[in-house]
Amino acid sequence: DSWIDVATTWAQISSISGKEYFSQVRETTVSHKIYCRYRPGIHPGLRIKFGDRIFRIISVINWEERNEGLTIMCEENVHE
Repeated sequence: DSWIDVATTWAQISSISGKEYFSQVRETTVSHKIYCRYRPGIHPGLRIKFGDRIFRIISVINWEERNEGLTIMCEENVHE
């Protein structure tokens, strides 16, 4: 795998709560939410690098379809 730097942006990274985690367990392996300003081209399959941490994008939510902000549901990849 090789990395291509697509963008650098400010974002907020939050671990999901225990209740959210257990509601997701059967469906996906979401462990974190990342909130940022809207930018086109962000989709599942991409990865986010934060320092030495790598997050695999599971889903992307465009807030109210207004192209203002994104909630990016991710799985932290500790094996990369």
